[in-house]
Amino acid sequence: MFQIFQEALNAYEKFVEFTSELLNPKTAYNLTAEEINEFFSKTLQGFLKIWSISFEYWTDVYLKMIAGDPDKVLAIHLRYISEFEDTVSEMVNNAVWAAYVNAIDKIYRRYLLLVQNITSAMLHSIGAPSRRDVVALAEAYVDLKGDIKKEVRAVRSEIENIKKLISEIKEGRK
Repeated sequence: MFQIFQEALNAYEKFVEFTSELLNPKTAYNLTAEEINEFFSKTLQGFLKIWSISFEYWTDVYLKMIAGDPDKVLAIHLRYISEFEDTVSEMVNNAVWAAYVNAIDKIYRRYLLLVQNITSAMLHSIGAPSRRDVVALAEAYVDLKGDIKKEVRAVRSEIENIKKLISEIKEGRK
């Protein structure tokens, strides 16, 4: 039971550590001031462009809906989606966003490891094997099976050698 609380405390500490890493790109990542300035300028420009595109979109959609032209409304919607995707891809194409994605990936991987550790601790506390135990046992079984095959081959070759010796001895007596 103590292992569960210890794992939960470790998880909380790691969560706080990675959250602080995510929220401060100036200190958490090894980036130059130029890269950070590029991040802030691209992000601001991107949000301003998205606001502008959204305003144009709603204006155009409203006017076309009043005119009663559903095909043009659909065309405006598709154009908006395309422009929105292009703007977001331009906005996130920099080192800080890449660092954010890497940090989120680290959090996800550590979270999975934490869940595995907590699950293992819970299963061990009730005397049940965990997934890790089963995997370790399977690997040991495969290793043992390989070792047995090697030994069987060695024994068979020795038996063949003994058979040859016996046949030579029999031929020598005749």
